[in-house]
Amino acid sequence: MMTAKRLVLFFICFLFPTVTSALTSEQQAVLREIEKNIVSSPQMLGTFSQTKRLPQLPRPLVSSGILAISEELGLSWRIENPIESHRIFKLDDADSGNRVNSNIVGNHVADPLLKIISGDFSELDQTFTVGPQIAEEQWRINLIPKQEAFRKVIESIEVVGDKKIRKIVLAEANMAITEIDIMNLHSVEANNSQLLSEFSEDNQK
Repeated sequence: MMTAKRLVLFFICFLFPTVTSALTSEQQAVLREIEKNIVSSPQMLGTFSQTKRLPQLPRPLVSSGILAISEELGLSWRIENPIESHRIFKLDDADSGNRVNSNIVGNHVADPLLKIISGDFSELDQTFTVGPQIAEEQWRINLIPKQEAFRKVIESIEVVGDKKIRKIVLAEANMAITEIDIMNLHSVEANNSQLLSEFSEDNQK
């Protein structure tokens, strides 16, 4: 059963597991430094702005909404503008990270997002080729899917942050680029009314 420390610690865990992987010792050291610097919590709320650029369209598609992360409940992604939609990704769904899903926020974002927030970098290495970097106070992790079927949908995922996750960039196989800016990500209590509302499946659209 997933415990609290295991989910935030399902992104950048203070109980960082021993890594037995293809990562070099230098990459492992960089990931541990990122882990040490990220401020995380079992429950978090924030907002996001998403910009998708398609080669066949002259203007980008822009949307915005609310992001909620819970070690008990998973990831809630609610678009408020321009068209309302709401998806909830359970921990069991995120654990099955090898599945390919055409939804831009589906497992492509939910799985690495939850694992990076909880510090579960060894799990990331099973699904992605992981390239971590730190420059001054900012870090970035570049993720390239190992499975060919996954690469037919997503070529790479880049996560950028400092004390918090700030940006996610997805490069799709169809040459579309999606940039997600995460703002105001902050800790909340487990009984926070907005948090519980975000994970209400009755609100999914």
